[in-house]
Amino acid sequence: MLSQNDKREIMAFVREVVRMELAGADAPELPELECLQRSGACFVMLRDLCGCPRGCIGNVEAFETLGENLRRNALNAAFTDPAFPPLEYDELDEIQFEISVLTPVQEIVFPAEFQLGRDGIILQTGGRKAVFLPHIPVEQRWDAQQTAEFLARKAGLPAGEPLPHDAKFYTFQAETFGERTM
Repeated sequence: MLSQNDKREIMAFVREVVRMELAGADAPELPELECLQRSGACFVMLRDLCGCPRGCIGNVEAFETLGENLRRNALNAAFTDPAFPPLEYDELDEIQFEISVLTPVQEIVFPAEFQLGRDGIILQTGGRKAVFLPHIPVEQRWDAQQTAEFLARKAGLPAGEPLPHDAKFYTFQAETFGERTM
């Protein structure tokens, strides 16, 4: 669990990373927080003032420190999410950041071991992968079956067809916090 102070410093850091990139300046120094020095994975989401997504990029498995993963995903969410145009400087004041720090993934038997609202979910099959953070199905008001159907579509699988035999499900939990909720 992150302290409120950790969350505030992380949020300020992520915003500053994007602001400095937009200004063409050097990246800010990583805050001196112990949690940022450990291996970790996260998602960074940008939302407009209405709460609609404006960019979201992340990793489900740790391969670098949490601090470096936050920096990388903040820049990627702001500038390289293929679903959105790159963020412009004049938009920054109208953007709110949301961060999800993830636990390690675990393979599960779906739907028996999936808990809606607690678990993020990953579907992996034939080189395809799709992910929903824990709050996405809840926001969309999906049940477990609907979550699986939308996850399959996100992975590029045909609607209405059974999942391939090699399909595997994984879960993770996330500590999610944002500027809207702090």
